[in-house]
Formats: sequence, C-alpha cells, structure tokens
Amino acid sequence: MFSYLFTQEQVRRYNEFEKKNQDDRIPRKPKKGRKNVDFLLGKNGREWVWVMGEHKNDKSIDEMIELEIQESALKEAEREIEEIRNEMW
Repeated sequence: MFSYLFTQEQVRRYNEFEKKNQDDRIPRKPKKGRKNVDFLLGKNGREWVWVMGEHKNDKSIDEMIELEIQESALKEAEREIEEIRNEMW
C-alpha cells in the first residue's frame, strides 16, 4: 500500500513539473565527457516515440540479429582480403 501511495506521489510531482516546464524548455549544452540524448519531435511538438515491432515493416529481433551478423562477417572478410592484398605486394 505504501509503495502504491509513494508511486502516486511521484507521478503527481512529475505531472506538476511537466506542466510547469512545458513551455520553458531550454536546450542545454552537453558538458564535455557526458553523454547526451536528444529526442525527435513529432508534428504536435511533443517527443516522438517508436515502439519496435508495432509497424508492419519492422523487422523482428531475429532478423535484425541475422543482418548484424552478416554485416560483421562481410566487414571481417573485407579486412582479411585487404590484409592478403597487402602481403602480396
């Protein structure tokens, strides 16, 4: 019960913060050495979100893994070919 109430309070505070800062969003410059995340904005001006697998053209995770394996194998083969060429000359 306590955790439920605690979560409700967090959601309430977050909603207040979002409402207060909705128009005041100022892009911050990333500090050196820190990672930064930028969100794309949709037509309505809010953050755009893509959920993997919801679109009919989305590839399954198995297809993406297979494609990644093929690409890394191709890069490795190209690197080996380049090494062999360098040894021959």
